[in-house]
Order: sequence, then structure tokens, then C-alpha cells
Amino acid sequence: MQGNRIIKKYLPQNITCDSLDFGKSHKFNFSLDDRKFPINDKVYDLIICTETLEHVMHPQRVINEIKRVAKPDATLFFSMPNEYNFVSRIYFLLGKKTMVNEPFQIVEKHLHIHKPSIKDILNLFSNNFKIIEVEYL
Repeated sequence: MQGNRIIKKYLPQNITCDSLDFGKSHKFNFSLDDRKFPINDKVYDLIICTETLEHVMHPQRVINEIKRVAKPDATLFFSMPNEYNFVSRIYFLLGKKTMVNEPFQIVEKHLHIHKPSIKDILNLFSNNFKIIEVEYL
């Protein structure tokens, strides 16, 4: 994943940016499904979790860990794909596969395990956080 490098280039030099993902380019080379994050409680002021929760077996467990490592007044940014957008529906009707729709390959290739609707996503986040803003792209 390139997320850490993309975000880091927009931050001031005095900001520490850690990442938790697969790969050697990340401070924590870690599977979110494995166990408790290897991070102390209440460490981060800002947490960005983009296009991740649809890939993990236990999204609520990951959210609980994010809440644990976030400071009480932390800002959190989440994003998840809308699997029910117009283009995806047309692909489904035509029997076309997208990059994330490979039956029986989901876990092995770390594709999307969950395909929540927008309502499901909003419920997940509103049950765990105070939502300040929702932006649809």
C-alpha cells in the first residue's frame, strides 16, 4: 500500500506519521485481523483509515482498536467504497467481474470481504463515533 507515503508528503516535517499495513514500507507490518494493534493506548491525534474495513474479517474489532489507540479528542477519517453504486450494479447485471469480485479468492487476495450499503456504513460509524461530516464521492 502506498497510503503512508501519499499522506506523509502533505504533512509538515515535524509531524510523525506511522502506518499499520502489510509491507516493509510501513512502521507496523501487520494484519488487522491478527490481534490487538501493537500500539499503546491513546497515542494518536489523527487516524486515517481509508478503504480498509471492507477487507477485514472483523471490522468492529478494528474500530475498537482504533478507538483504543486514539486520544480522546482525536480526529478520525474513514472511507469505504460504495459497492452498490450505479456502475457496479450495471456490471453485476451484465455478469462482469470487477477487481474485487473474484469468488473464492477474497481472503487469499485480500479483496473485499464485506460489501455494505451506504446505510450499513453510516450505521457502523454512527454506532461508534460522533459523525461530523459525510462526503460522497
